[in-house]
Amino acid sequence: WAPDGYRTVYTEFSRGLGRLVVHDVASGRREVVPPTTEFLNFAPAWSPDGKTLAFSRSNEEGTQVYAYNLAEHCCLQRLTAGRFSDNLSPTFSPDGRRIAYASTRAGSPQIYAMSADGTEQELFAPFDYGVTGSSYAPEWSPDGLHLAFHRDVAGSFQVFVMDVASRT
Repeated sequence: WAPDGYRTVYTEFSRGLGRLVVHDVASGRREVVPPTTEFLNFAPAWSPDGKTLAFSRSNEEGTQVYAYNLAEHCCLQRLTAGRFSDNLSPTFSPDGRRIAYASTRAGSPQIYAMSADGTEQELFAPFDYGVTGSSYAPEWSPDGLHLAFHRDVAGSFQVFVMDVASRT
């Protein structure tokens, strides 16, 4: 749901492609997000102000996180880089200044974070080799002080909650 509570966004799959569709629930109006008519676009996330969508886009070189300014209907921006790596599940922090996501750039999926413009990318929640495994689906707490995500522990997915300030 968009922060305004009236719109939702989802992926519509057709012929091996996935395009993002914004649906105004009150009016029933549907609008395809223009730059998502190519490739496989999925996992959309609204910015807290409802002006921007972050999403994953997959093509033959991997999956990257992109942002698109819905308010101005412009400015598709690739936020991550890394040939043959997958960058998935973007989610905005409550203040809209950061995006957390899962990335395979170092091998197994781990949680990274970056500024909303794609700068200052950093490994945010590395796994402990031999103790835990891959991490997926990050989600900020409403106050932005914690990040929850799924992590593989001995073949069973567990929910972890990390204190953002201390990284514990």
